[in-house]
Order: sequence, then C-alpha cells, then structure tokens
Amino acid sequence: LQRMLTELNKTYEDAMEKKRIIEEETAIMERRKVAADKLISGSSSEKLRWAGDLEELKRRLCRLLGDTLISASFLVSILIQINSVYYTMLHNIILKIFLKAYVGVFTWEFRRELIVELWEKDLLETKIPISQPLRFDELLTSDVEISKWTSKGLLPDELSVQNGILTLQSSLFPYCIDPQQQALKWIKKREEFK
Repeated sequence: LQRMLTELNKTYEDAMEKKRIIEEETAIMERRKVAADKLISGSSSEKLRWAGDLEELKRRLCRLLGDTLISASFLVSILIQINSVYYTMLHNIILKIFLKAYVGVFTWEFRRELIVELWEKDLLETKIPISQPLRFDELLTSDVEISKWTSKGLLPDELSVQNGILTLQSSLFPYCIDPQQQALKWIKKREEFK
C-alpha cells in the first residue's frame, strides 16, 4: 500500500509538473498571440497610412514640374544658353522665370512678391500645377537638415531657412549682409570639422 501511495504521489507530482509547464507555455503563447494581434492591427493601420502617403505622392508628382521650375529659379542666376528650336510654351515660361531668377539678394518682402506675384502667377496662367503655398524648405532640403542647421545656430524661421538653402545650394557664392554676424557664426559652426 505504501509503495502504491508513493507511486501515486510521484505520478501526481509528475502530472502537476506537466500542468505547470503547460500553463507556462500557454502564458507564453497567449503573450505571443497578443503581440501578433497588435502587429496585425498595426500593419493594417500602416497600410492605411501608406495608402494616404501614396495619394499625397501622386498629387505632388502632378505639381513637380512647376515646383521644380520655381525652385530652380530660386537657386540659379540666369539661363545662359537658349536653343531656339525649343521655343514652346514651357520653354518660354522657363526663360521668363530664369531671367527673373536668383532671389538671394532681395529682401524678404520683395522675395515673396517675386515668387508669388510673378513666378507662381506665370505658371498658373499656363496651367502648370504648383504647390500652394510653395515651401522651398520642403522641396530643397529636409527637416533633418534644417534641424542640423538650427543646432549650429541658424534661426528656424522661413527667411533664415531660405537663406541657408541659398547659401548651400545656389550656383552663386552668397553675399551675406550680416550685421549681427548670425550667418558667420552658423557657417563657422557648420564648417568647423571640414
């Protein structure tokens, strides 16, 4: 009887150990299931976000030509060579914009007037779609780059960011009127390790 009781106790302990192991595995599987559910629901929301991003990219693609023309005008000084074979409506617009180009030397007010009243108006009149309002910081640089600039001392306002773009990307060397030496400090910090 004692031997039988010992065997039954051992069987009971083995069964309890198996039960404990199964309960632990069940808990692990339950956590995995919860994580998988979160992943699946997260990926479905990502799919919606990606679909929205795709639609926005399609809209931006439609405006890319006009945005690029104005951005190029913002950066360059003049269209040097003109091939007379290509005098199409688009070429006339490009010429018109480039002949008015390089805004770096102008005040903020005159720069805005030039961009909005002349360039954007010319493109809209010829049915070339553009982003409105047109933001050069979105077209010619990134938020990460602007953050780097501001960490080096550039002010985060639109004029300063435009001046930063012109300083770094223009085909002309910038002439900085800088009575407070903010641009000088920014350029020195930016070029410190180069």
